[in-house]
Amino acid sequence: MKGGLLNLCSSTELSERMNDRRLESYLAIKYGITLSGQNYVNANLTKVWDTRLNNGYNANVLGVGRDTTMTLDQRQSTSSNEAGFLTIGVDTLTRWNHQNPAVIPEGHFLLTGDDGQARAWADREPGQAQTMERRWSIQRTGNQLLNTLVRLDTSTVLNDPEIGTNHWLVIDRSGTGEFGMTSTDYIASTGVELSTGSVLFDGVVWDVDGSGRDVFTFAVGGSFIPTAWIDPPTCDPATTGTLHLGVQGGGPSIRNRLQCMGDGTVREWTSPSGEVRAIEDVVPGEYELRIEDQSGYILTDRLWVEATDAPSLSLRDSYELSAQYPLTLDAGAPGSVMEYRWELDEQLIGDERQLLIEETGNYQCTIVSDGCPARKAFTVTAKPAQGVLDAAVLPNPTSDGWFTVQTVLPTVGDVHLLVIDVMGRVVHRRELHGSDYYRTGIHIQASGQYTVIIRSGDEQRAIKLVVL
Repeated sequence: MKGGLLNLCSSTELSERMNDRRLESYLAIKYGITLSGQNYVNANLTKVWDTRLNNGYNANVLGVGRDTTMTLDQRQSTSSNEAGFLTIGVDTLTRWNHQNPAVIPEGHFLLTGDDGQARAWADREPGQAQTMERRWSIQRTGNQLLNTLVRLDTSTVLNDPEIGTNHWLVIDRSGTGEFGMTSTDYIASTGVELSTGSVLFDGVVWDVDGSGRDVFTFAVGGSFIPTAWIDPPTCDPATTGTLHLGVQGGGPSIRNRLQCMGDGTVREWTSPSGEVRAIEDVVPGEYELRIEDQSGYILTDRLWVEATDAPSLSLRDSYELSAQYPLTLDAGAPGSVMEYRWELDEQLIGDERQLLIEETGNYQCTIVSDGCPARKAFTVTAKPAQGVLDAAVLPNPTSDGWFTVQTVLPTVGDVHLLVIDVMGRVVHRRELHGSDYYRTGIHIQASGQYTVIIRSGDEQRAIKLVVL
């Protein structure tokens, strides 16, 4: 008897849990609620949103679908977390769900979630469109394709785009999120909603390859956006690569110009809008790409083509300056290095293996090892601890009177330096302007004890200095 009662209770509890899952899924889909770490199911407990399949895209889940058993007929949806930012409707969008005349086939669902990245335009890479930092995965359930209208409220994006106001929906049909050349579709915006300024994409059909899901994002640009992929060359043995170039939008004809900056070779051609051209015999190095359509819109980019066996640069993507330590970077690489080139904001600042970093900004290091070039871009920032003025004197004590004052500010600002002797006399004074990081060399001839005063705004640091 005890065993029978236990089994009966377990069966009841299981049934209750199953009903709870159905109810939670129903409410989540109907009201755009995100179930943290949970699958969404239909009346048959089939997963219509699979957290494992959509791993990494389980934020801000929203969706449409129909399940009569669950009394669910959701024809349009937006996330309750970000109401109105992204809205998807079957066939059309209306003010209220019940006003949408679309008929969703029984048992069909489209659910989408994002990766939680910022609602912001990412920095544009050369030869590519400027895309949003955020990515979405969309999962389809049912054997029929659904026609949808997608609305994006660009007024809530955190920054302005680099170029233009034309938008594209970019879909990776492979579902991998790699947005490869043969798997990516570009859908131009079909209009702007006058009442809100939101961008519309009409007639969007998802999962056309039947894989079950797509990954998508949004792009912005001028009258066209570039698309470039490279089949890279090799250095040993020496083989050339192929550069695939095309545009989305623009037209009716596109004028293209590709110049190799190494030997000055120029290739020019005209192509219809959207055509991808394969440029063969591409060697490693830098190229200038210029694209112009008949509207007069011109896009100029610098492309870097690197061999698959190019030397590896042991440089990180970003560095942070500290007042306590100098930052010296080393571009050393195996083999016979013929050239080093360090650039800051596209200006040459060094040609040796090592570089002492003295400014914040966007850096680039190029080396040529055994005739094979490699390049690495990185950023250098200054963020003092606790967000206040930070400073150091190096070395201290100093044996020859030479020392360096390093100062890190929370924002760009001016610095006033004073060196004062034990009698209170100012023996050195210096004004620094226009940066958030300063590295300043100073020489004091007489030995003794000094105080270095560093002032910026309302903040001040006093550091004792000993000159031997």
